[in-house]
Amino acid sequence: MKTVKVSELKGSELDWAVARAIGAESIECDHDNEEISVDLGHTKYCTWEVSCDWEQCGPLIERLVGSGFEISPCSINGFRASNYTDEGLPRQGWDSPEVDAKGSSIMVAACRAIVAVKFGDTMEVPGIMW
Repeated sequence: MKTVKVSELKGSELDWAVARAIGAESIECDHDNEEISVDLGHTKYCTWEVSCDWEQCGPLIERLVGSGFEISPCSINGFRASNYTDEGLPRQGWDSPEVDAKGSSIMVAACRAIVAVKFGDTMEVPGIMW
């Protein structure tokens, strides 16, 4: 395992981290085909590409926004998903940890926010994904 900044997660590492953050019952990495499959209990995905698949990421974005996050364009790195206003005030609940995740797409920003809420600014990921 290696420690990485959540803000630097991308591709398969980000997909793996999101599966961990949302409590996947199992996560399997197919090194030959460079694919991740996950079992979420209620749904199984043979190919888990949540950071670039609207069908997989859309419901997670809906839950994120419903919990007080705003996803908006930003001048740095494309998009941001934040639970705090530009003035530094929490959007919902005063005891929420501040999360301000950025990404090249709405899905990447949302996925990084989901991971940051669960694990903070850094997390452990497998040393060699592929």
